[in-house]
Amino acid sequence: MSNTPCYAARELSNHFMDNDKKTRVILEPMLESKVSCWSSCQRRELARKFERWARQLRVSAKMLDLDEGPKPAPHLKALTPRHQRLN
Repeated sequence: MSNTPCYAARELSNHFMDNDKKTRVILEPMLESKVSCWSSCQRRELARKFERWARQLRVSAKMLDLDEGPKPAPHLKALTPRHQRLN
């Protein structure tokens, strides 16, 4: 990627100034600044990569939770038969 400004970013800034046009999709500003010059194919490729990374992060978080060991069960008092019948 080059650091030269692209035409899409300029058109987008002009697009927000036009009151008669509506944008179909509004991205978060930081994401829009990074991908404003990208084609749909490039955007799909990045989305696929982020989905894969997100899945890997979820699995690794679950494995870290399992590595911590089982959490002790809360200590409960034994109930008398009379109180068990009330449940």
